[in-house]
Amino acid sequence: MASVLVAEMCAPIMAAVLMEYGNWLPLLLALAIQQVGVTIGLFFPETLHLRDLPEPIDADDEGVELQPEHNIFGFRTQLRQLKNAFIFIKSDLTLALTIATFLANRLGRQALTLLIRYASKRYNWEIKKVNNTHL
Repeated sequence: MASVLVAEMCAPIMAAVLMEYGNWLPLLLALAIQQVGVTIGLFFPETLHLRDLPEPIDADDEGVELQPEHNIFGFRTQLRQLKNAFIFIKSDLTLALTIATFLANRLGRQALTLLIRYASKRYNWEIKKVNNTHL
C-alpha cells in the first residue's frame, strides 16, 4: 500500500514533466513499466496447489459451522450479514477508524481524478499544467 501511495504522489509530477516532451511519452513509459511488472510476475512460483492442503483444526473452532446456509443471497440473510459486520466493526474503534481511513482514501483518489479533469476544462488548462500546479 505504501508503494501505491508513493507512486500516486510521484506519477503526476513525472507525467507533467514527461508531457513537456510530448503526450505519447508518458503512455509508452507506463506501458513499458507495466510490461516489466508482468514479466517479473511470471517468475513467481504458482501457489494454487497450496489451497488444496487441509487446514489445521483448532480445538476452539468445534462449534463454528462452516457450511453455507441454503439461501445465502436472500434479502434477510444479507441484512443479517450486514448487521453482524456492523456489530463486529463497532466493537473495535481502531478497526472502524482503519476502515474509515481506507474509504476516505478511496474517495479522495476518485475526487482528485475528477478535479484534474474539471480544472483542465474550467480554466482551459492542459492536463500537464493541472498536474504541475502543486509543484
